[in-house]
Amino acid sequence: MARVSLLLLLCTGCYVDLSPLNSDGGIVAPDTARDADPIDSGDAADAPDVDTNPDVGMDAGDAGDAGDANDDASDGDVCVPTCDDDVSVVCEDGDARVLPCAFGCAGDACRAFVPSNVDASLIERAADALVLPNRINTTRCDVASASVVTVGDREYCVMSGTSLTIDDQVRVLGERPLILLVRGDATIGEEGRLDLSSVRNQLGSGGGAGARRGAGDGPLGGGGGVTGGATGRGDSGGAGGSACSMGGAGGSVSDSAGGAPARPDDGVTLEPLFAGSGGGSGAGDTTLAGSGGPGGGAVQLSVTGTLTIDGRVVAAGGGGGGGRRSAGLDNGSGGGGGSGGNVLLEAGAIRGTGFVFVQGGGGGGGAGTMDGDAGADGRFNRDPAGGESTVGGGAGGRGAGLSSAQGAPGESAPSAVRYNAGGGGGGGGCLVIRTGDGVDPELTVTGSTPRLLGLKDSG
Repeated sequence: MARVSLLLLLCTGCYVDLSPLNSDGGIVAPDTARDADPIDSGDAADAPDVDTNPDVGMDAGDAGDAGDANDDASDGDVCVPTCDDDVSVVCEDGDARVLPCAFGCAGDACRAFVPSNVDASLIERAADALVLPNRINTTRCDVASASVVTVGDREYCVMSGTSLTIDDQVRVLGERPLILLVRGDATIGEEGRLDLSSVRNQLGSGGGAGARRGAGDGPLGGGGGVTGGATGRGDSGGAGGSACSMGGAGGSVSDSAGGAPARPDDGVTLEPLFAGSGGGSGAGDTTLAGSGGPGGGAVQLSVTGTLTIDGRVVAAGGGGGGGRRSAGLDNGSGGGGGSGGNVLLEAGAIRGTGFVFVQGGGGGGGAGTMDGDAGADGRFNRDPAGGESTVGGGAGGRGAGLSSAQGAPGESAPSAVRYNAGGGGGGGGCLVIRTGDGVDPELTVTGSTPRLLGLKDSG
């Protein structure tokens, strides 16, 4: 019995078959009455009794071990959200899903697409494909899926959808900039043309009006020309409107300097989104001075997927009016051209080999022996010419385009007695590009040097 006690002490928690051995070393059949009394671990008096059924005790011990193992397994299966190398682990009901991050990581999650200028909810709730009519008036903003959104002191005409395809011309006019939000992919096909340009009698979306008298409308409108001399004869020209590049100064006459252009700010992000500015008017009698050209419109395309441009986005400025000749000696000078408009493109990726035109309008020519000619609109001219003038008058300056990134100054008049100077050309518009993949799109751009930025931070 002492031997058994010792074994029990040395093997606490073990189960040992203590059946007596016969003389041959074999196990003597157990006593069933004795085996029916298992070990009671809580009763010290029962300690000498031994349960000879090892399976019951073994299973009980294994159950505890299995519980520990399950705990360990459970610990190993706990889903932890992570994001690394543009791949995110997302936990849903305790299960892990691996998702690619189109816009990279932001902490332990994918970076969300955050459009500029408007709330992200406007793009998230898009439910149907966005279909644009051939003509949009942002003043009314009454086409399907369109709504007026006010942000601070600014109003935008906003349209949203799950996809967008433009395979024809879409002409956009009106007082408000246009914002297109696409939760998916968008394409401007080879025959597609999104046209937000201003011309002398029409304002592209949000474009600043050219002045009838004085400075042009918009944040960077060109200054008006000055009536020259004590007799009011010989007038200087109006300046071109500015955007991301400066408009040209109006031509001078004798001691009368031409209208001055506004100087653009550096680091434009188009937040808030604004359109091009109008040119300043020429000088002279109100009915004779050339009016300033209107600035080009503004558009923002925010696309969560891929934006492909194989067609054209055009947001050019309008040409300035030419000075008119009267029967008397008080002829008018030329108005400045409107600046190019502004385009903001932001998408997960931007592809295609299309065109973005944001050239300024040409300045109007001053009156000489005949009326001065109006400057060319940038809408269909990649290098908008200034208006011509007849003998003695000053020609208008070219708008920003192929020849120059800035508007050219108007030509001065050769005589202060009778003739009048030309208006300055409109400056180039702005093109801001934000991409998720950081790839510079292969677009042909006229009137601007594109500014490349990353997508907005969702934080």
